[in-house]
Amino acid sequence: MTPLIAAANAGSTDCIKCLLKAGADANIPYHNGKMPIEIAAVRGAQECVEVLFPVTTPLARVAEWSTAGIIQHVKLTSSKPQVENDGSDFEAEADGACHKSDYAHALYLYTMAMENNPNDSTLYAKRSLCFLQTGAEDKALDDANSYKDMQPDFSKSCYPQGAALILAKEYGRATEALMSGLKLDFGRKPTGKGIQELNIIDVGSKFPTCIFSFGLEN
Repeated sequence: MTPLIAAANAGSTDCIKCLLKAGADANIPYHNGKMPIEIAAVRGAQECVEVLFPVTTPLARVAEWSTAGIIQHVKLTSSKPQVENDGSDFEAEADGACHKSDYAHALYLYTMAMENNPNDSTLYAKRSLCFLQTGAEDKALDDANSYKDMQPDFSKSCYPQGAALILAKEYGRATEALMSGLKLDFGRKPTGKGIQELNIIDVGSKFPTCIFSFGLEN
């Protein structure tokens, strides 16, 4: 056990600050794989989490990389079911959490489902929607791009890209993505009056999740 892990386990903010000032590495895990910031979060030491956050490398297993996201992550993992499953249970629970607008919980569950089924493109689309709802446009776009790469000829894979790009205010690229989806849907690229009547960017800039939801419809 490193001194920093001991300080995190004790919830001692002052010790953590002194150790970091002396050059302690916040990215050395305990023998169970947990990082000091996770140990502090388990102890409910929010101030310690806040001190460790800037010096900790983001962990892929934490869906939302923020102090609140880390605390939420350890709460969920501490009650994680010990039985094995194929990811469908996680996805079903995530769908329910998303329906209740509990996006932090849904992000965690979709991430767990993706660990079991990394080739399930729909999970990337659904997690992208959660990131979209929380305003994390970069992560939403990353997942939307993965969805598109996995389903290049599926028209609905274009809409999550468009929604994320609208949130990022990249309207030119958003137009290209959305028009690509429409072209795949209708077999040709809409032009002129058709685009004007759709006015998709004007509507989407106010309601990007509406466009995204259209992309998830069957």
